[in-house]
Amino acid sequence: MFIGVDGTGESNDFQYQENNRISLISQLVRATGGMYFRGPSIAGSATHGISMNVVHWILSHRARFKGPLFMAGHSRGGAICILAARQLKLRGVTVECMLLLDAVDRAPTGSAGIIPSNVKYAYHAMRNDEIGSRPLFGHCGTAIERPGKLVKLAFNGTHAAIGGTPWSGVESEHHKDHVKPPWMNKERDYQASNEVKMWAWMMLKRQGLHLSR
Repeated sequence: MFIGVDGTGESNDFQYQENNRISLISQLVRATGGMYFRGPSIAGSATHGISMNVVHWILSHRARFKGPLFMAGHSRGGAICILAARQLKLRGVTVECMLLLDAVDRAPTGSAGIIPSNVKYAYHAMRNDEIGSRPLFGHCGTAIERPGKLVKLAFNGTHAAIGGTPWSGVESEHHKDHVKPPWMNKERDYQASNEVKMWAWMMLKRQGLHLSR
């Protein structure tokens, strides 16, 4: 079973879907036949509610699926995965592997700082803070409870690029990063996004997730 949760975006579902159709989470869901959850709107107040929706969906569908549980989330979607895993721990459910794509926790409720111990393996692709992308966002999911294993790797791309939607070269609200030269150019951001994808796919396959492409 694969669960993917995308990051913060527009409140309008159609616009959100358009902006995230090429995101790495969307690609993973298509490649696994998994379940996709959109992330919260800018305010982030829905973060806890979405995490509980994820938990309820897993509990109500896990009997239909063979094999281990995989989860992946970008930005606040990563925080949602951590919060959901914490609830699943209370119900005795193991998460085989969790992929985090520059996970941040900016919600007024809940804490996603530490990945719970029912997650066996976690991989976190993070933006390199030195380039200055979204400096106020911080990071969550930077530690894991024993006996879980966590691997973190920093990439020279924007917060959005880590999630698979790199800068197109056109200024927009979606990519209003105050990065340091020469980092903000579309070629470097696309390169970073491709590097994240290659690494993430390799780590997930290593833990046994079948990806069709």
